[in-house]
Amino acid sequence: MNYYPQLLQKQEKLMVMMMSDLKKYSKSQLLCYLQEICAIIYFQNELSEQDSWLNDRINDGIWNLELCEDEEYENGFKKEGER
Repeated sequence: MNYYPQLLQKQEKLMVMMMSDLKKYSKSQLLCYLQEICAIIYFQNELSEQDSWLNDRINDGIWNLELCEDEEYENGFKKEGER
C-alpha cells in the first residue's frame, strides 16, 4: 500500500493546525525556538532540561503531541512489508 497520499493529507492537516496556532508568534520568536532546539541537540542537554523546555513549548501551544500519536506516524509511513 502506498502511504504517500495519506502522508500528504496528514501534512496538510498538520500545517493548517500549526499555522492557526503559530500566528500568535512573531518570526523572531519562532526563530528563537528553533535556535533553542538546535542548541539542545548540539550540546546534548540533560533529559530533565529537554523535558522542561518541551513542556514549556507544549504549554505555549507550539507542539501538540496528539498530532504525532497515530499508527502511521509511529511506523514511519512505511509501505506494507517494509521494515
